Amino acid sequence: MFIDNTVSMSKWMFAEILTLVLGIAFVVYSSFNPGQFALIAGIVCFVAFVFLLYICPSYFYFNDEIAGKDMIEIRSTQAFPFFRKYRQHGILKKTVKSYSITKSFFGLQKFLSITIKGVDPSTKKTVEKTIEKLNVSILKQQKIQELEKTLQKYIRH
Repeated sequence: MFIDNTVSMSKWMFAEILTLVLGIAFVVYSSFNPGQFALIAGIVCFVAFVFLLYICPSYFYFNDEIAGKDMIEIRSTQAFPFFRKYRQHGILKKTVKSYSITKSFFGLQKFLSITIKGVDPSTKKTVEKTIEKLNVSILKQQKIQELEKTLQKYIRH
């Protein structure tokens, strides 16, 4: 399965920038012209901007169809233009132990956590590692269900 939400992330990023710029423009305009409409529109744009920042949409890339490899490649980057937090993970399919998708902020924020189990090469002991808070908030519900089905088939019981 292949997921790449570059287009939807670009739309969210454009919405963030647009609400900020419009908010500033309306507030500046309202300071020169007496009227309530521009000030209210500026405040609404700032509230929308803060709302978009709180949801924190992210670029999400998932590929388990890499030719000749038994790997899952996952990349995640925040859509906010500053402090982007680039994350990339290569996971062996046979090491996936569990996954969970948690929701917060009335279901608008969705985070994927994947637990992998493997052997530490230096100590030869079995260790578990959890890759947490991969933001999948702007994925469509159908893509989230496909992602869950794909991860479910790699879980070893």
